Amino acid sequence: MYIVKSAPAAPAAPAVPYYVRALALGIPAILLGIQLSGWIGFMPVIRDGHFDFRQLYTAGYMLRSGHAHELYYLPAEKVFQDTLISREQIALPFNHLAYDALLFAPLSLMPYRAAYFTFLVINVALSAMSFQLLAPTTESKFAPANGRFCPQAGHKRLPVRSRQAKEKLTQPPQP
Repeated sequence: MYIVKSAPAAPAAPAVPYYVRALALGIPAILLGIQLSGWIGFMPVIRDGHFDFRQLYTAGYMLRSGHAHELYYLPAEKVFQDTLISREQIALPFNHLAYDALLFAPLSLMPYRAAYFTFLVINVALSAMSFQLLAPTTESKFAPANGRFCPQAGHKRLPVRSRQAKEKLTQPPQP
């Protein structure tokens, strides 16, 4: 009669407590809800023009309509901002170089809200293009294999040169 001994079973991984899994799922959901409610609460601010795009839009309009000589004259800026966007107690001064207004002159052909959302889309597109152009100069274990735009991995990328410099500083000198 043969006695067959079986190999000892591998120790089971400790079970993760329920509250850890619940927190891992619940905290991101709560944070997402806070973020969404912040954006929903911010929509009236965008709609009513209570932030600094109003100064850029107004500067583009003033340049386009022949009032470039009044670009830094605060009372004129207030009149244009109140007329074009919404009434405010004080004007936001245009605090950029004068040629920056050239970038906003085409946007001033549109209504304010459409110009804002066009500006937002252009910014997101330029950010994506920058990410794509910089992707070959960075490396990440989270980067996709095909090298396409992957915003989830964007915050994980580290500059290759700085990592190489760090490795160079931590390695002993070669004889």
